[in-house]
Amino acid sequence: MALGLSRGLGIDGGVPARHADLFQEEEMVLRTLLLIWASALLLLLPPQVLAADEPPDYPGIGELIPAAGEVDLLAGQAEQRIEALSETDSFEHALQRVEKSPFAKRRLNREDGAKLSAYLDQQQADRARLDQVLQTVRKLQERLTQRLARLGEIKQEWEKRKRFWRGWQHELQQSDMEVPAEIFPKTWSRIESVIRQVRQAETPLLTQQARLSRLAELIQEQIQQLDALFERTRREMFQKGRDSLFSAEFWRQFSPELWQQVPGQVRRNLQGGGEFLQQNSLLVLFELLAGFFLTFSIRRYRYQLEETSQWQFICRHPWATGLFVAAILAGFLSPSPPPVVYLAQAGIGVGSAAVLVAGMSANPRRGLMVSVLAAMFVVSLALRMIDLQLPLYRLYLTLVTLFLLPLLVMVARYNHRAREKQLTWFTVTLRIGAALTLVVLTANIAGYVKFSLQLLDTAVESVFVGVFTYMFQRLAAGGISYLIDLPTLRKRRFFRQSGASLKKRLHRLVLVLTVGYAALFLLQSWGLFHSVGLAWETITGLGFGVGEFRLTVGMLVSAVLALYLTLEASWLVQGLVDQQVLARRDVDRGVRDAFKKLLHYGLVLLGLLFALGLLGVELQHFVVVAGAFGVGIGFGLQDIVNNFLSGIILLFERPIKVGDGVLIDGEYGVVQKIGLRSTVVETLDQSELIVPNSQIISQKLTNWTLSTRRVRVVVPVGVAYGSDVPLVLRILIEAGEKHADVLEEPAPSPIFAGFGDSSLDFELRVWIADVDKRPRVKSELLQYIDQQFREEGVEIPFPQRDLHLRSVDGEILERLPE
Repeated sequence: MALGLSRGLGIDGGVPARHADLFQEEEMVLRTLLLIWASALLLLLPPQVLAADEPPDYPGIGELIPAAGEVDLLAGQAEQRIEALSETDSFEHALQRVEKSPFAKRRLNREDGAKLSAYLDQQQADRARLDQVLQTVRKLQERLTQRLARLGEIKQEWEKRKRFWRGWQHELQQSDMEVPAEIFPKTWSRIESVIRQVRQAETPLLTQQARLSRLAELIQEQIQQLDALFERTRREMFQKGRDSLFSAEFWRQFSPELWQQVPGQVRRNLQGGGEFLQQNSLLVLFELLAGFFLTFSIRRYRYQLEETSQWQFICRHPWATGLFVAAILAGFLSPSPPPVVYLAQAGIGVGSAAVLVAGMSANPRRGLMVSVLAAMFVVSLALRMIDLQLPLYRLYLTLVTLFLLPLLVMVARYNHRAREKQLTWFTVTLRIGAALTLVVLTANIAGYVKFSLQLLDTAVESVFVGVFTYMFQRLAAGGISYLIDLPTLRKRRFFRQSGASLKKRLHRLVLVLTVGYAALFLLQSWGLFHSVGLAWETITGLGFGVGEFRLTVGMLVSAVLALYLTLEASWLVQGLVDQQVLARRDVDRGVRDAFKKLLHYGLVLLGLLFALGLLGVELQHFVVVAGAFGVGIGFGLQDIVNNFLSGIILLFERPIKVGDGVLIDGEYGVVQKIGLRSTVVETLDQSELIVPNSQIISQKLTNWTLSTRRVRVVVPVGVAYGSDVPLVLRILIEAGEKHADVLEEPAPSPIFAGFGDSSLDFELRVWIADVDKRPRVKSELLQYIDQQFREEGVEIPFPQRDLHLRSVDGEILERLPE
């Protein structure tokens, strides 16, 4: 280092003159870079770091007593907040209800697994209840976490205030100021009291949080066990897992111990109903009141409701409708009911649904079959709920299938004969049901128990899914029709003119949503997924990736749904604006059409941008696409853009509008539609001309009705030389005055046009109110003129020509007569 420095020095140790300027410049550059680096570092540092390095600005001694009073006031407010946050009774009650749930702390032993292994639907039901319990636990955990976070914020705030007061005291002591002795100890005590209360409030909340965490772990463990059992059951679905009904091993299972276990299982599994009703008494009361209110409303307004054809079946069975709605509400609102309550809900819902289906169908055989299936479903569910031993359940299944098989065959045959041997969907369904029942019976006898149980359960559930879907469609269609046909809405012009179209659109939307949910439920019923939510997540999660971008089915469904809803919303907004706003203000039809078009294009553009966002396309990427589109315009899309801009000009300037009579290329027609790219014109022979918008803007076009529909009709007439001119003029003016469609003002005008080659030329000029009547009026005027000419002896000449021959063949001359 010294050696390197000595090379740059002169003999006397100074800096050589030729290097002095360079050295100073390098030093200035280094200082400048150092200053820039330090400034950037200060800018990049967070404000908290900068503030932490700065000492706090302590007030003077004059502000000590007011500050102490403020601390006392803030401490009182903090204690009230802590008291509110430390309340644990609601958490304790909720936690105890969850812990008492029969699914909360249950562990699946070998015996439970063996019982559930044959019932795939029972596994799905148990998992759904566990999901509900786990969701409740998660909500409680989230609420506890929020309370603990608020307590932590309070503690952090007061610990910071404690450090501030210590520093303030130290600052005053160093300045040799006399401070009242009781101020700082009293303030510290107040601050410590708040911090101590926070810590005391945190302890029970942390204890409850730990209990919830352990409970969540137990529930997740059960869910994992059920998932493993579900997958194993699916794998073993087509395996023979039990003895045949004709084997001796099967009948050896019917020991006295087997029969003695049944009463105990019934008592054990039918407990908990009273406690559940007591804990959820308000919820049960609300469900019952909702059902009774609906029943009495239907009975009171029965005659008004019967005007809606889709609701006539509920008017005939108001009590069944009320019970059905109450059961549906209970299924959605009741938090994991015990087996006995769940059985009651299912029995009421299925029974009332069977009554409604019987009243909804004109074919009594459909009602009979639905009632039989409903009874079988409820009995089967009851036997599942009491954990009936599998050998006994197999006997029950055998008896049910032996009864159901001939019944299905007999009803199918009778229905086929009643329909004059026409194959209906009900007959086909009965035959398919008979075939499935035969398969179930055979599989059960052979020992394929899992397959037989699953096939029968899914078949029955599929029937009820179809029935409930159809019933919901009827109810929804009736509700839509009833609301739109209300007198209050029918007073509105939009609902009078577009009510039928609005019904169809709403029916279509309800149909898509209902059928989609029913399809997902069928996937669950057939054992492909644990729940409807899992089926939806799995299907919507399917997709493919290109680089970092991944396109899924869910994104596509969301984008398509967004576009569909945008189009429907555009139609609705256009109709409301047109018929409720513009039409009431007597706005010209062309202005209304132009405004509706622009409104439609704007809404569609917003919907398209939203759909692209759902597909994962960011706006900057859309700008790139728009730039590429602009380049494409320069190469080959000029005509399309020209037509598009011309269409916008037509909408704003309105040289033509819908309903105008125009003359294009010598052909008359009426404008039917003005689109973005082209305009549709219907000719007199009802053919349609598709005219590009750019052609209408750039070329000559005759609009007969731009400002008025009144038009002049010119009728040319020729008479022989020597005719009475005043008589001809009188006939022409009489023809115009006597025609009903000819306007009196301007009056008809007969004109002597000139001397023609073979005739005296006249014109009758008249005005009519509507251009569409022009051909008919002209024809009727000509007919009248011809009739009057005949009566008055006015001759209409033929064309006359003089022929001069220069040379003629001799043979022709010889043949001419002398």
